[in-house]
Amino acid sequence: FGLIQTVTYGIVSAKGRSNVGINEYENFIQTDAAINPGNSGGPLVSLRGEIIGVNSAIFSQSGGYQGIGFAVPINMARKIMRDLIEKGTVSRGWLGVGIQDVSHDLAKAFKLKSTKGSLITGVMQDTPAQKAGMRKGDVVIRINDKLIQNSNHLRNEIANAGAYAEIEMELIRDGKTVLLKLKLDERPKKIGRMKTSPEPTQTPEQLELLGMTVEELTEENAKQLGIEPGIGVVISNVKSGSPAEKSGLLPGMIVQEAERQAVSNIDTFKEIINDIDQGKGILLLIRTSNGSRYIFLQEN
Repeated sequence: FGLIQTVTYGIVSAKGRSNVGINEYENFIQTDAAINPGNSGGPLVSLRGEIIGVNSAIFSQSGGYQGIGFAVPINMARKIMRDLIEKGTVSRGWLGVGIQDVSHDLAKAFKLKSTKGSLITGVMQDTPAQKAGMRKGDVVIRINDKLIQNSNHLRNEIANAGAYAEIEMELIRDGKTVLLKLKLDERPKKIGRMKTSPEPTQTPEQLELLGMTVEELTEENAKQLGIEPGIGVVISNVKSGSPAEKSGLLPGMIVQEAERQAVSNIDTFKEIINDIDQGKGILLLIRTSNGSRYIFLQEN
């Protein structure tokens, strides 16, 4: 509004706020102190006069202040400042894995005692994670002296550790604790993603499970997806209101694993699901355009 040296006040409503869709790395301080257009980049100051954050964004339907503002914590801002001064660019640590939060269903499927930690859904080739021996299905519960709460927490801790930092990691693997020491890499400028899912081609060999129909992943579909054939089966249809739809499954997604076993084609998928009690649910590893994630699929 063109008014300089303006001060507003309020309370800190929450710390560690994430999944608000502003940045890839989110660990915001939420405040109800008024943040208006032009305030971004200004300091969030404590009662002791300490700068505790940098005002960044607001939630608003009108474009003006509505009581929900976000600030980048000063510790995160300080590291970015140092990187820009010393290197001219922001350098973040990189592990080379796909991650997701641990839901109650997934905790049950992986026989975990709590939902804290970050579940590994994929390990990229020639990365610190692969070199250290990390696997799909590992659950990261600690980085150095920090207990990991969720996937966003893990992402921030790895990024803030910095490129080439040496870290100690504690995992849960098949119910047992595993300790790893590894050296992080620098986050690449671009990280490849699976291409947009194509329309599945109709084939005579199909299989239905809890509201989803899967079929063989043809060479044509695999080529469109930018992946190798023989790494799963493609979902061709999802029934409205079914367990599959409620789990977020969509046509074009790829089933890579079932019950922690690799699915290479329709036949292997049949063998796996025929050997389990489907009434108790089934753990699937699904590949989407944004990477891989685990889903526990069961009857309503």
